[in-house]
Amino acid sequence: MTTTATTATVRVPVGDPVHNELTQFLYEEAALLDQGRFHEWLELLTEDLDYRAPVRQTLQRADGAGFSGGNYHFFEDRASLTGRVYRLIGTSSAWAEDPPSRCRRMVTNLLVNRTDSADEFECDHNLLVVRHRFNDSAPDLIAAERQDLMRRTEQGWRLARRTVLLNETLLSTPNLAIFL
Repeated sequence: MTTTATTATVRVPVGDPVHNELTQFLYEEAALLDQGRFHEWLELLTEDLDYRAPVRQTLQRADGAGFSGGNYHFFEDRASLTGRVYRLIGTSSAWAEDPPSRCRRMVTNLLVNRTDSADEFECDHNLLVVRHRFNDSAPDLIAAERQDLMRRTEQGWRLARRTVLLNETLLSTPNLAIFL
């Protein structure tokens, strides 16, 4: 599964101002989520956001990329994410995150590609979330590849599309009530 929007990949080199700006964006996004600043995080999303995590399948190489074409852990847009944030912060019904998880997101191995649009760039990178819940001493580890489409707007960079490709076929974490 890929988010490639171009016919030929044109990589933005490490050290290029665009690469640096997108690296900074992803680091700051991770910090907002780690600190529970979800309303500020929502401001980083475009109105037409597509945010999904397809279910991984264990397949032979010849049988496909290893992801379900129609099953998702989540398949959301900006409105549904706004509702989740409201429920998480503004109500007492988000019991899966009360008390809240303590998370640290590590974003690494960023590759940035140009698209056919001068204001959009594809960002492929790795994510590792270390999540502690309650008084458990052993953390949940959530590893994934993220394929993002980033859009430059008058307000700065915004996330327009995110596909989260989780490593696990069967999740070892009890829920995905956190944002990836």
